[in-house]
Amino acid sequence: FGHNECPDPGIPINARRFGDNFQLGSSISVICEEGFIKTQGTETITCILMDGKVMWSGPIPRCG
Repeated sequence: FGHNECPDPGIPINARRFGDNFQLGSSISVICEEGFIKTQGTETITCILMDGKVMWSGPIPRCG
């Protein structure tokens, strides 16, 4: 990935990921499958610039 792109956060288990653009400023959403609840993170994470590094605004959401 380039300097204006976040690393692929992966596909969460027991969930669906919406969005496949990892460019700076873009967001992806994670929706838990039916019967699962979010155990970590927020529904949407955004690719941001922090301390000179391009990174996701939070951990990839997890569903359990």
